[in-house]
Amino acid sequence: MGGGPISSSSASTVVPSSEAQPHTTPPSPFSLPDYLSSLPPPVFGRSLRQYWNFSSNYVNLNHGSYGSVPLPVLKAMRERSDRIEENPDRFIVLEAAKELALVRERLAGLVNAPVDEVVVAPNATHAINTVLWNIKWQPGDIILLFTTQYGAIFNTAAHIADVNPGVTLLEIPLIFPTTHAEIVQLVKDTVAKVKKDEEKTGKKIKLSVVEAISSIPGVVMPWREICTFYKQEGILSVVDGAHELGQLPVDLGTADCDFWAGNAHKWLMSHRGGTLFFVPKRNQHLILSSFPTSAFYYSKNYPKYARTKEWTFVEQFDWTGTIDFSPFLSISPAMDFRDWLGGEQAITIYCHDLALKGGARMAELLGTGIMDNKKGELTANMVNVYFPDNFPHVESQGGIINGLLFEHNFRVGAGFHDGRWFARCSAQVFCDITDFEHGAKVIQEISNSLQKRAEEETTDSA
Repeated sequence: MGGGPISSSSASTVVPSSEAQPHTTPPSPFSLPDYLSSLPPPVFGRSLRQYWNFSSNYVNLNHGSYGSVPLPVLKAMRERSDRIEENPDRFIVLEAAKELALVRERLAGLVNAPVDEVVVAPNATHAINTVLWNIKWQPGDIILLFTTQYGAIFNTAAHIADVNPGVTLLEIPLIFPTTHAEIVQLVKDTVAKVKKDEEKTGKKIKLSVVEAISSIPGVVMPWREICTFYKQEGILSVVDGAHELGQLPVDLGTADCDFWAGNAHKWLMSHRGGTLFFVPKRNQHLILSSFPTSAFYYSKNYPKYARTKEWTFVEQFDWTGTIDFSPFLSISPAMDFRDWLGGEQAITIYCHDLALKGGARMAELLGTGIMDNKKGELTANMVNVYFPDNFPHVESQGGIINGLLFEHNFRVGAGFHDGRWFARCSAQVFCDITDFEHGAKVIQEISNSLQKRAEEETTDSA
């Protein structure tokens, strides 16, 4: 049996602005290099690449997939890791839970949530699995999803349905571009139809997973309005905020969601992985176990291990087995680094503006367009630009596209939606308009190459 801690403790739409408002935070368990404090806030753009470890000719418009750790954050994390190794037992037994509590306190302050409603999980998929596997499912329960759902989350729901007889999935079809009002209405119509047929089918919607910002395509969803409606209908809401934390302001104190999970290692710039997992007190009785089940789980039927204090939600997540805590703890220096950059508003405003201008420029050079509506509701700091018309718009091209993008040392999130390929471009503080112009050139070269290959194959088969 593996070791564990002897004791666990816990501590207590973009709004334009010309001035950044740094987030007030408690002391960090480990901090950024001292030299940063003597430097003025930097100018956003390609000059900021000096604070990342990118190879000189690599152009990264795919920050949204796996994140990109700033060098000062990486240095702070590695230094803390080295200190942990000086006495790992002491850290695990006496310090880990306390330092993790400080991280939770910072994250809770960022999203306006009580600290005892926030824990850290490895990633959003992990956190959402925690929710779905804790729910007590009954025959007739429906899990409501969207057709744009992230693949691992759809598969988790499918697995739940596979092993719980009588549980089924229902998907709401989404075709972008559309409007937030139309999405909300689709949800309402779907719920109304299920309720109308409930007496005949014996089925009802128990839970729905809604993305704050969908993955592919990268589209802002009206999750707050949807969750408010679900609350009125008695439907549990799980928000997949994998892309929202660090990309848009998040206020969980005023939201009606039942569960929320957002990755810190994507847009918040911590080391991968680490996720803010929010469960309000009213729902903590539903999450009896972490995933995997921790040493602090309490079984009423098999109370083998005597408890000396009351069960708490947070305690379940302090220790789920031996892991490297350094990535979780890197969230603090990542937030320090963002404060040094100018704060959340300054970062969001720059990235959003670049997404709009960069996406428009790429679309202009490719002769295509952007996947958005007239109100601009769908674009945050990721913008979806259609591939050229001469591109072979066949879904099976995915592997070839990825290979060619790697050959050009350039990355976007290439996706297929409604019969067309598109580039999901992530605008970040180390990017500028020239990255989008370079991206347009690469995508056009790939399009021309694939078109030529298709023509040659047609000629050979004739």
